[in-house]
Amino acid sequence: MTTELHAAAAHPLTAPAPLAIEFVAPGPGMWRLDSTHTGRRPTTSFLRELFESMFEDGSVVICERYGLPLARLRMAHVNGCRYIRPKPIGEGDRPKSPPPAPVLRVVARLHPSLRRRNRIAAQAWQEKRWRIENEEWFGRDRATIVSANLALQAIEPLDLDDRELVDYLDRLVAHLRVTGANHGSTHGADAIPMGDYLVHCRMWGIDDESATLLLRGSSPASVEAARDLAPVVQAIAQSGTAPTSLPLSPTRRTTFHTRAKSRTRSTSPSSTPARSAR
Repeated sequence: MTTELHAAAAHPLTAPAPLAIEFVAPGPGMWRLDSTHTGRRPTTSFLRELFESMFEDGSVVICERYGLPLARLRMAHVNGCRYIRPKPIGEGDRPKSPPPAPVLRVVARLHPSLRRRNRIAAQAWQEKRWRIENEEWFGRDRATIVSANLALQAIEPLDLDDRELVDYLDRLVAHLRVTGANHGSTHGADAIPMGDYLVHCRMWGIDDESATLLLRGSSPASVEAARDLAPVVQAIAQSGTAPTSLPLSPTRRTTFHTRAKSRTRSTSPSSTPARSAR
């Protein structure tokens, strides 16, 4: 035992040197980190190609549908992190600085594709296309996708043999490609009116952060998950204990329990209608 202790002391354990990770732009032009969906956490290699194709395919549809002067939104991953760059109509493989504003206005009136997009944008604004898209989603398309999701979820993978399991996974990936692209292409229903709202707020002297804070909790889709989880939160709060299966430190466990009690009060039957009415 003494020999082993002396040997350990002679060769102390050292922490491995940190990896040198370099972030190199995935292509020419300005790329912006997308920290909205997964924060700054990297995406798995399995999903990277899927996300890139779904995002770009969906962006093509929304740009054409609302007459945006963009060919698409590019997405690429660097060390698993998502970066996005808009690709204007007519841009080559190596983007250049935009021309002066007067020249750009002339180009917008003369370039055939840009003239067509201008007409589409005027029509979309006149008919308020985002409202039509919103009604189609909640009134028709959403139920179809939910039904397809439930049908796939009803299949028990443990009951499948190897060949059936591979076929099932292929169906899941194909379904994700379709619904993912559809998810991106229908963002006009929220992105267009939100952009109009922010532009007007700037005109009224309201900064973007203050303007977006005014909308917190007002979207039924955004708070739907919290409402679905309200019974779970209430049961946890009434139990008097925090879940032991969660790897929480004592401080975070106390914070979790306090928030659970607070959320139970805010989602009680008496308070929910008042919040919804606002």
